[in-house]
Amino acid sequence: MCTSKGTMLNFSFQTYINKGLKMASYEIRLSMVDFEKDSIPEILVQYWNNEKLAFASYVTASGHDKGFDTVRSESDTNEDGKTNAQDNAAIIALANAFAVMNLSIEKRK
Repeated sequence: MCTSKGTMLNFSFQTYINKGLKMASYEIRLSMVDFEKDSIPEILVQYWNNEKLAFASYVTASGHDKGFDTVRSESDTNEDGKTNAQDNAAIIALANAFAVMNLSIEKRK
């Protein structure tokens, strides 16, 4: 869901389940694009499990120059059975880290 004006960055890791008998691949895909068309970019956070989209959220800023502070389409990131402030804090931290990295990438272009 990244347009030509957006930036996408993928993080991936693999883990072994059932004492090494089965391997699962988990991936977090991040992209920045203004899909709300409000001149404030959003960060889309997608969680993939074995090449299938498990769930997605996006983070936006509540205003210009405020940083990413608002989660839309909340997700249960720690899989504790509920969506709460802990999940949102993790998504916001990830989005803000990506925003810093994205600015660094954009400067190099």
